[in-house]
Amino acid sequence: MKLVRAFIAIELPEDLRIRLAAVKDRLETGGDKIRWVKPENMHLTLKFLGEISEKQAENIGSALNKLAEEYPLTTLEIGGVGVFPRRKNPKVIWAGIKENQVIKKLHESIENIVFEEGIEKDKRPFKPHLTIGRVKQMEKTSRLPDLLDEVELETVNVPVKHITLFRSKLTPEGPIYTRLTKAELQQELM
Repeated sequence: MKLVRAFIAIELPEDLRIRLAAVKDRLETGGDKIRWVKPENMHLTLKFLGEISEKQAENIGSALNKLAEEYPLTTLEIGGVGVFPRRKNPKVIWAGIKENQVIKKLHESIENIVFEEGIEKDKRPFKPHLTIGRVKQMEKTSRLPDLLDEVELETVNVPVKHITLFRSKLTPEGPIYTRLTKAELQQELM
């Protein structure tokens, strides 16, 4: 049985990815060891699936197409930069997303769909964010906290018209994402 590493996400428009890359470029001057997300790979993860069978991927793709018909087009409000878990010991640098009820309900529905395929539901609450980088090591002389205070990401509204099931192939140069299913949201904007 062939396995694929997969996740479900919302794709981002190129202009936003360019703005996020500019934030990365500014934060990169701090000298810390950070694995930055390539702009072309930036997305909003709705559910990481891990290693699944090709049949599971096919079933999930079909279920996503049906699910998307039940959901309206929506808009993400993206802005601000922060870190998880805390500023003194950051592990993830992210751009923020204002709470969105459509996305929250969509995430819950996706959790139910993949549970039917034998994939466990997330134990942690869903906190939508756009990962910009993962901190591997902060230097004692790190400027990252100061740079986080200085960097700005003005709020931008991003239309959400579809959700995507991606295959993720890990390579030494970084992951390569391939679209397996693009499920178009069908209802009018709410």
